Amino acid sequence: MDEASLTLYKLRVFCEVVELQSFTGAAARLHTTQPALSLHMRSLEKFFGAPLVRQEGRRTVLTEAGAAVYRYANDVLRQTE
Repeated sequence: MDEASLTLYKLRVFCEVVELQSFTGAAARLHTTQPALSLHMRSLEKFFGAPLVRQEGRRTVLTEAGAAVYRYANDVLRQTE
C-alpha cells in the first residue's frame, strides 16, 4: 500500500469511522479489521498533514482538520457513486 496515496476506499473508511464514531464499528461494517482501518487513517493523516480524529473516551471525534476532510470525502464519494 502506498501510504502517500489518496483512494476512494480510504475516504470511505474515514467516513465510516466518523459516522460510527468508532474504529471497531467501522471495521465490522466494512468487513475488515480495526488495525487495517488504523493504517488507512494514519495514511490519510499523513496525506493531509494533520490529525483528523481524536479519541474522547470510547468515541472517535473529528478534529477541525478532520471536519474539512469529512466534507471533502463526502463530496467525492457522492460524486463517484
